[in-house]
Amino acid sequence: MMRSRVLLCATVLCVLLILPCSVLAAPVGSVTAITGLVEIVGEFHGEKDVRLGDKIYRGDFLHTTKFSRLQITFIDGSIIRMASDSRLRVTEYLVDTSCRRGKLDLLSGKIKSAIAALSPGDTFDVRTPSAGFGVRGTSFYAYFSDGISGGATEEGTVHVYALNYPDRAAIMGAGMAATIASVDDVPVIRAATDREMQMHMEDTSIPGGDDTPDVREEAERQIEATETQAEIYLQLAGDLDAENAGTRCAAYNEAIVRLENRRSGLDTDIAEAEAEEEMSRGCFPAEAELLLEDGTPRRLADVRPGDMVLTYDIGYEKVEARPVVEVYTFEANHLFVLNDTFATTGTERLLTRKGWKRVRDLKPGDMVLSGGGMTEIKSVERRPVNIPVYNIHVDDTHTFYVLSKDGESYLVHNSCGGGGNK
Repeated sequence: MMRSRVLLCATVLCVLLILPCSVLAAPVGSVTAITGLVEIVGEFHGEKDVRLGDKIYRGDFLHTTKFSRLQITFIDGSIIRMASDSRLRVTEYLVDTSCRRGKLDLLSGKIKSAIAALSPGDTFDVRTPSAGFGVRGTSFYAYFSDGISGGATEEGTVHVYALNYPDRAAIMGAGMAATIASVDDVPVIRAATDREMQMHMEDTSIPGGDDTPDVREEAERQIEATETQAEIYLQLAGDLDAENAGTRCAAYNEAIVRLENRRSGLDTDIAEAEAEEEMSRGCFPAEAELLLEDGTPRRLADVRPGDMVLTYDIGYEKVEARPVVEVYTFEANHLFVLNDTFATTGTERLLTRKGWKRVRDLKPGDMVLSGGGMTEIKSVERRPVNIPVYNIHVDDTHTFYVLSKDGESYLVHNSCGGGGNK
């Protein structure tokens, strides 16, 4: 992560030196959706993590980290969505009364572009290290991954060309896909498969909110995507009658090897996520206290099946007592601590203004329901531990109240109950 930021800084400094200040002065868009961790480097930001609502300027470099995604809405209404593991530079974006010009450099990864209709004389271009995509108002995907450039069009038309031969552009119409194996290659245009378009859509979709992505689910989905992409490259590599067949075949075969290596990395991600999940299911340390039926506190370690605890029925909007069905215990290697007073392994959910949210997904500024009303989250800290932790299964409502160190009660949903030692 640090190395990627250093590389971003080095590159952005070179570009900023040649761009006049007047060109960079006004924002050209803003962040309108985000999930996971996204980094930005630019003159007006320095180096920082992206937050919802951040302004985007010409010259900005953006990097979506693993399993993260970003949406930018530009001042002309055009929308760009970045898939995970993507690097994008907003090289130029000009909108005035006389013309519109946009140029994005996709250094790696994938984007979806929904470009507002252009007038005669307006231009919008996406460039990768080996190809260019000239747009005249359309919705399309572009990617540069495993040494191959490519794209697919949902609506409209896109002019696709290898960087060294812009005069040999091919038309990628609606429902069509393109691949470019090198800066000297001729674009291969073909009908996009339904599976291929579904892959592109899922790669660039943003589920909603700014939650931390589910690593296991995302890794499993990306494994399917690598298999789809490998099948496409395998088919293209077998076209021995195509122009530049030998060079192109070698490029596609090398890309397939890289995809296989990425698949191995995703398998590792899944294994690590499963191990983390196993260490996160206990939820609360032994000294954490919950509220019994009469409002008195009891340590979770001392709670037994049959104990009556206070719960909240969301449907009927009332506090009532419910019996504890089971008590579970696990070993945990970490805790998430909110406001330095409330500790959990992170998969328990608290009720926010936007619904239930995992503790590990909370951020400073979020508001959660407590006995005193809505409490602001001011800090979230992950701390390493090696302790037994506890969770309970509450009949019907699956909610209960847990006390923080300062005596505040938080409504908790025991979504991570089950398993463990009874």
